[in-house]
Amino acid sequence: MKKQSKKDIAERMDVSVSVINRILNDISSKTVLRHPVLPNSMNWDEFKATNDTKGKMAFIITNNDNGNIFDINDSRKSKDLEKFFRRYSKKERDKVKHISIDFYSGYIFLANKLFKNADISIDRFHIVIQAYNALTNTRVKLCYKSNPYYNKLKDYWKLIVKNENDLSDKKTFSKHFKREISQKEIVQFLINTDSTLKATYECYQGLINSLKENNFNKFKDISFHQNNNISDKMKQALKLYKNNIKYIENSFKYDINNGIIEGTNNLIKCLKPIAFGYRKYDHFISRIFLIKGILKG
Repeated sequence: MKKQSKKDIAERMDVSVSVINRILNDISSKTVLRHPVLPNSMNWDEFKATNDTKGKMAFIITNNDNGNIFDINDSRKSKDLEKFFRRYSKKERDKVKHISIDFYSGYIFLANKLFKNADISIDRFHIVIQAYNALTNTRVKLCYKSNPYYNKLKDYWKLIVKNENDLSDKKTFSKHFKREISQKEIVQFLINTDSTLKATYECYQGLINSLKENNFNKFKDISFHQNNNISDKMKQALKLYKNNIKYIENSFKYDINNGIIEGTNNLIKCLKPIAFGYRKYDHFISRIFLIKGILKG
């Protein structure tokens, strides 16, 4: 139940690794959770599991009511997930009120098909990351050695993606500008070096601040506004927003996000290198459930 490798556990308990594997084989028979009811509010996501996992990606569900793992399936493929959820009656599935997911179209299709009464929302982190990546991509494209602002664009990237309202007015010495200058002045200088960068930056700031202010109308106006000056990557992000606007609107209505499931995924990512990798899916899932306190061994 601790984040340790099997070898470390074996040495601590003065047994062989084979003994640990036999214990995990026994525990893994308990990892197929058969809950009689579904959570009222769920988060869906996936993580890279083991080589014997179908499609290499496992599907994880967390319960928004208690913040813990509800279940893990060994595939995120639509046909496998449909089979997984159809174990529950239509009456039970109709009790689900909310599902929080990312932009993966397979999840959206499945949620609409099987959970008729559930409001589907796109997790805010995944909304922000689209605009963040678009702005970053726009800046990186300007970071070529012949650009006279190359070093400034490279070193001050954190200021460019920072919320403009959090930029400091305090002046400090900058080795690149060779004078005292504030964060706000640095950002204004850099975005004014390229018209596409400036337009993309302003679009990004509008989007993240609309989320911070919980102002859906502002977010929608920016998403649907025709702006030819923004970068192609930002245009792609806005197109994704427009295609999923009704699900994004729900993210403004519900004070729910995928923080729980992302935290669980981080734990899983930490467990894999600590354990020096896993070859068996059942052993890997057993350790996750044990560490999260779902199974007691």
